[in-house]
Amino acid sequence: MSAHSPFTRTAWAGIALALLLVAAASSARAGTISIAWDPVTDEDLAGYRVYYGTSPGNYSQSVDVGNVLETTLTGLSDCTNWYVAVKAYDAAGNLSESYSNEVSGWPRPVVSSTSPSSAEQGRTLDVVVQGSNFQAGATVKFLAAGIAVNSVTVNSCSRITANVTVGGSATVGAGDIEVTNPDLVYGAGIGVFTVSQAVAPTVSSTDPADGATGVSTSVRPTVTFSEAMLASSITSTTVKLLDPQGNPVAQASGSPSLSADGRTATISPAAELAADRTYKIQVVGGSTGVRDLANNPMASTYTHATGFRTAADTAAPVISAVSATEVGPTTARITWTTDEASDSQVFYRKAGQTAYQQTDVDPATVTSHSVALAGLEPATTYEYHVRSADAAGNASTSSPDKTFVTSVSSFAYLRFEAEAGDLAPPVRSTSGPAAFGGGWIDTPSGS
Repeated sequence: MSAHSPFTRTAWAGIALALLLVAAASSARAGTISIAWDPVTDEDLAGYRVYYGTSPGNYSQSVDVGNVLETTLTGLSDCTNWYVAVKAYDAAGNLSESYSNEVSGWPRPVVSSTSPSSAEQGRTLDVVVQGSNFQAGATVKFLAAGIAVNSVTVNSCSRITANVTVGGSATVGAGDIEVTNPDLVYGAGIGVFTVSQAVAPTVSSTDPADGATGVSTSVRPTVTFSEAMLASSITSTTVKLLDPQGNPVAQASGSPSLSADGRTATISPAAELAADRTYKIQVVGGSTGVRDLANNPMASTYTHATGFRTAADTAAPVISAVSATEVGPTTARITWTTDEASDSQVFYRKAGQTAYQQTDVDPATVTSHSVALAGLEPATTYEYHVRSADAAGNASTSSPDKTFVTSVSSFAYLRFEAEAGDLAPPVRSTSGPAAFGGGWIDTPSGS
């Protein structure tokens, strides 16, 4: 709206009018325009009628305001340009022939709320101001001491985003906000934004809780803080999971992650935790630790007093893909896989026998298993199964038995057992990589 401005004099008992908009300091009701005008100096003046509408020079409504020099129009449509003019009338009800000069503008800005509605000292943040009648180019002012407005974006006639810095010594408590349109008409929101005193953040809770037992080994522990935290301060060096020896557990890429509200950090271990072990959550405080959005550090480092214990491993390995490969006259290789690291052992027998021979347990815990058999008889069918046990001692055995057939050999084999003895020529000891136990005995050709 324009400021005080004279209008063209009209011929009615020497009456002249001028019109201006009033920018009142108090908060306004929605859809209001306050106006004021110069007095008419005529002894027969009885009062004034205000005309207004949404088109220039076309006034669809009017109101008799009596013999006053200002009034407030109410019930106006928000975010709409209104056009206003005034006529004077005498005691007989005769109106001036012409209108005053016309002024126009939106209803007064209304500030209804902010989001967030509060912030602590030291924060720089975006505050969304909600209300109505915000024009492009509007400005925002926080009346509480110590709050600086860095930038203003008018998103719509009912929403403004203001980036503000709440100073470390900003006045604590509820404060007012003013929105001023380019025509200098403004509205105030009373007590819509509160400054709180800066408080150091704390750890509110953890999941698993300190002392919890029977926790899944695939758990992703979380830490919940007393307030939103600065994302850049939440790292694998400030929010950690400690193993039973007190060493940090390796975290997956992107861990820890922070929730949308900035209050909960989630730790994602790079590998499944060991069963039946105690782990502790640790959050580093102090100058190198986690910080809230006002850049206040947590006062001291938080560490689980007891820690949480993972559930005991009672699940046996799952065996699959059992197969016999590299089958020769006297050797074969048995392979299989398990769903967890475990040891390796093979049980085998000639078809039709009741007792099994068995290899020594290979204690290496792996998921891809391979065991070589030697000392087999050529052209013979063998039955076999495998066994694997995990680190907790849970064992699985494959079933049913599988079979393989050794190939035919041109050699003659003699099987015997001895506690000890000496070899006499022509019997000799020969070594080789495919031999059972690393070697065998034979006689040279022709002997």
